[in-house]
Amino acid sequence: MTQVKPPQPILGYVPGMSQVTVLDVREDLRSGRHPLPQILAAAAALPPGGRLRVIAIFEPMPLIQLLRSRGLGHKSRQVGPEHWEIEFGDDLPTDGPISQGGPMAPCGAAAGMIDIDARGLEPPQPMMRILTALETLPATGSLRALTDRRPMHLLDTLAERGFAAESHELPSGGWETVIRKGCAPGA
Repeated sequence: MTQVKPPQPILGYVPGMSQVTVLDVREDLRSGRHPLPQILAAAAALPPGGRLRVIAIFEPMPLIQLLRSRGLGHKSRQVGPEHWEIEFGDDLPTDGPISQGGPMAPCGAAAGMIDIDARGLEPPQPMMRILTALETLPATGSLRALTDRRPMHLLDTLAERGFAAESHELPSGGWETVIRKGCAPGA
């Protein structure tokens, strides 16, 4: 059983704020453990005006989107290789683009394939796993995801972020979705 370290509050980090809760999840991510439950618990426990700082090995776009939907804005900064600090708070902006993609290439130029098997997971875990994997995808790479259900919410999110995706039901059951980064839809 994995032992989870509790969040550590740091007082006085930002003038005028009562508390900043810091969660360093880099080792969890490197070892394949999913820190989402402890992050969500820390976010839910934030007092008004409090902040949550998550230290991760990448900028966690699915987490940012999820916490935005719960009223927490964010600001991110990359400190170094595999060292991102993402601060969440109810006083930070929750609107505008989450990430900015580069110019889109034709889908035929996509090279390299990552496979994600998200079958057997309860929602929203398949979507979170797939979106997290997309963050490490090369500029013209593609990802093949296997899910138990048609990933409707994922497809909507991918379209919002400018990804091209095709999804179809497999004869053996479940769904296969191929996602291409940096592709213009329909190209």
